[in-house]
Amino acid sequence: MRSAIATIAALLFLHGASQAATAPEDTLLVPGERVGKVTLGMTAAEVEERLGKPSKEKEDFYMEYSDKDGILDIFFTNHEVNEIRFNNKAFKTTDGLSLATFTQKRFHSDFNYARMQTKFMNTRQILKSGGLAMYKLDIDGVAGVKPTAVGLVYKERPRHQARMFQGEKDGGWEEWDGQPSTLWDEFKSPAARAMKGLDVGGW
Repeated sequence: MRSAIATIAALLFLHGASQAATAPEDTLLVPGERVGKVTLGMTAAEVEERLGKPSKEKEDFYMEYSDKDGILDIFFTNHEVNEIRFNNKAFKTTDGLSLATFTQKRFHSDFNYARMQTKFMNTRQILKSGGLAMYKLDIDGVAGVKPTAVGLVYKERPRHQARMFQGEKDGGWEEWDGQPSTLWDEFKSPAARAMKGLDVGGW
């Protein structure tokens, strides 16, 4: 009997250890490489094999997966994943960087900063080592407009930014020192000043 109980206990332990070992893959964030189970360079078929049928899709351009935890937008170039955009705070790097922690002081020096004011204020943080951009949108949103955090994993440079204006340098983003005390200072570029008050909506 003791032998049987010991065997069952060992099997339960191994099962638990196996789950613990595989669970991080579901939420692992690697700049320039992956968001959870999706990695840059995958084909649409490989994404479907891991995540199932998308909620929305446009062949050879993007796939969208949405559930109660958030939205995952997957963009393709030459039939391969080239960017992954997400708003689920569960995705995090091995050192704890996520949409829930990226504004913490311990990560401050890891990023380059930019800002954009449309109807509401928006900020962008791009990892100095590359491969990851994180956005805070509608920071001062009112009347049902809630602040939103969005992440973007990319290979060379961010193309499908959480907010941008086509035709403007860097999509309309203006460099900023990342200090709260200067966030509301007057914008320097005419383009950035002209965007103030625009209602762009969405991400």
